[in-house]
Amino acid sequence: MSENHGGSPIHLGVLDNWHQVSEAVALAEEADRLGYHRYWLTEHPPQPNPQMLAALIAGVTERIRVGTAGILLNFHTPLQAAQQFLLLEHVYPGRIDAGFCAGSTRDPLACALLDGRPDPRIVPETFAERADALIGFLRGSLPADHPYASLDAWPGSQDVPEIWSFGTGPRSAAIAARHGTAFGYSLFHDPTSDDTTTVNVYRDNFQPSPHLAQPLVGLAVAGVCAETEREARRLVSQYENKFILPTVIGSPRQCHEQFAALAERYQTPELVFLDVSPDFDSRLRSYRLLAVELGLCESEASASDTVTDRDFHMACTD
Repeated sequence: MSENHGGSPIHLGVLDNWHQVSEAVALAEEADRLGYHRYWLTEHPPQPNPQMLAALIAGVTERIRVGTAGILLNFHTPLQAAQQFLLLEHVYPGRIDAGFCAGSTRDPLACALLDGRPDPRIVPETFAERADALIGFLRGSLPADHPYASLDAWPGSQDVPEIWSFGTGPRSAAIAARHGTAFGYSLFHDPTSDDTTTVNVYRDNFQPSPHLAQPLVGLAVAGVCAETEREARRLVSQYENKFILPTVIGSPRQCHEQFAALAERYQTPELVFLDVSPDFDSRLRSYRLLAVELGLCESEASASDTVTDRDFHMACTD
């Protein structure tokens, strides 16, 4: 755990835009050992359901919170999604983050996933209805006049995961505020701007729930951390995804300072970092460097702009 310039703790997590199962598992295991707070999986069809991979990852890790950031709810039935999250929380109590968002995908894949249901790009109000249903199923709190009020996602279950509504605009912020869930705000989805307006909408309209008494904001940022700023910029120059904007770039100390500035500006300790280095070894190295810099490892070693392998192993081995 690190602290920002105001002295508040920074809880840094890993956001994994995964492509290879073996790499996702290896990164999650390392993040758990390094002391990261959360490990979140994205969903980008045609990748398989990230909830299945989350189950595997929760099983091979010990402490770290595991979740999704988030499932594309337009392509999942709320009941089935709730059942999967509830099962995860039952098996790994206190470690599961149930995250969902309103993302879409390209045709004809979207048509296959929708399987005859209304296209959310044409009927956008269906997302709010699906979010209401998912949260209601997870909490067992569907209103009496809801068409599925008589259904229990898991009869008798008392396990409720931490619920996160993810987005980049006021619609997702309003859903999170109305239901009293956590809100995840992405700073790397184009055309998102580094603007606190959406987060303020969430905070100003937050209604406490039995599961969350105070607003909880998480920031998702992308970038590259390397031994030096020059190396970080070399690595980020190889990144070609036009939909993801890397903004946190530099040495471990420079990245730490940028995290701290964001935490202070948005008044939240919760950040997750998507490293966009072009190869897995560089990504793994990035998270190791940040773990030492932010003091996530139980170590007396001081962090600097360059950390040797010897420094890392001395700092982070059990």
